[in-house]
Amino acid sequence: MNTSINNRYAKLKRCTEFEFNGQTVWVEHDENGLVNVCDSAALALTDNYFVVNRSELKPVFKGRNGIAAKPQTAEQRAHRNDLDTFFISLEESIPFDCQNCRKPLYAVNRKFKRGVCAHILPKAEFESVAMNPLNILFLGWDLIGVCNCHDAWDRQGREHRSKMKCYDQAIRQFELFKHELTPHELVKAYDYLNIK
Repeated sequence: MNTSINNRYAKLKRCTEFEFNGQTVWVEHDENGLVNVCDSAALALTDNYFVVNRSELKPVFKGRNGIAAKPQTAEQRAHRNDLDTFFISLEESIPFDCQNCRKPLYAVNRKFKRGVCAHILPKAEFESVAMNPLNILFLGWDLIGVCNCHDAWDRQGREHRSKMKCYDQAIRQFELFKHELTPHELVKAYDYLNIK
């Protein structure tokens, strides 16, 4: 981040990049409104140094590249498209209220509708039931701002999860789809749902 040159009391940091008369310069030293600058970022002894008035320097603004997405394989893209289709298919069955606290869900757009669809067993760890409608509870999403039941289900841990009001409903639904889990997933599911 470039230092603001408008604050006359703050010293400019060494190696900070500025523009002077259309050329890029780097600060070596700032003293009483006069700035010793260099035409090279290396600030080596053999580089060209000169003194300018602080008011003659302009900040250099660099554009951001943004976040680069990881390249996806065709299989990953197909899986993502299948998940999108799955969430769209659930939109008609979203109730008005959270299945845990009974507060309104306010799922008014596609993003919010997807956000209130909470997986009983996380889709990343239990891929065999990731797109099973029985593996879904409709819980309030913190981003919407009414309740954070979805976030609590996902992040608070198995002890907290087993004390939530929707836990009994989750166990009833789990009993209906647990036959689709692999033996390894079944062991993990019992631990995740705190079933003894």
